[in-house]
Amino acid sequence: AIVEPRVQAHPQDANSGYELAEVKFAFKDIDGALPLAQHAVELDPNNSNYHLELGKIYGEQAARASFISAGSLAVKFRKEVEIAIQLDPKNLDALDAMMQFKFQAPGIMGGSKAEAHDLAEKITALNPSQGYLAHAELAELEKDPVQMEASYLKAVQANPRNYDAVISLATFYSQ
Repeated sequence: AIVEPRVQAHPQDANSGYELAEVKFAFKDIDGALPLAQHAVELDPNNSNYHLELGKIYGEQAARASFISAGSLAVKFRKEVEIAIQLDPKNLDALDAMMQFKFQAPGIMGGSKAEAHDLAEKITALNPSQGYLAHAELAELEKDPVQMEASYLKAVQANPRNYDAVISLATFYSQ
């Protein structure tokens, strides 16, 4: 209700289009989010977050697509996230998205569990609390609850005010 009128009034405002794409993505309107994110990237191709948002949309499409279509969408996801990282090597969300891709993708598509762990280390170097949360994500994917707990504890110790870290640890203990 707030962003949509801004986009209509200023269709060449890349940030408004990006924000509306985020809202539509959050509400699972992938088809509505895609053209907005594409347009934001066209208007401002040097914005890391715009490329990341477009990549996330392609990733969601890949997750929903048939096996045949998923491959090309995964390639688009990877390309956009790589651009996001090139534009801003400290974009923690882009690094995390690439880490997840590297962990889950088959080797033929560029997946590598070792590279995923390297990305988690890179995130840790940039922001220890977020980095330990990234390690916890990998531990969860590896079904390693001992490492998950250790990573969540380190995340909270690194930054006791990190809401995501505190809630993640509490959720882990409540299960």
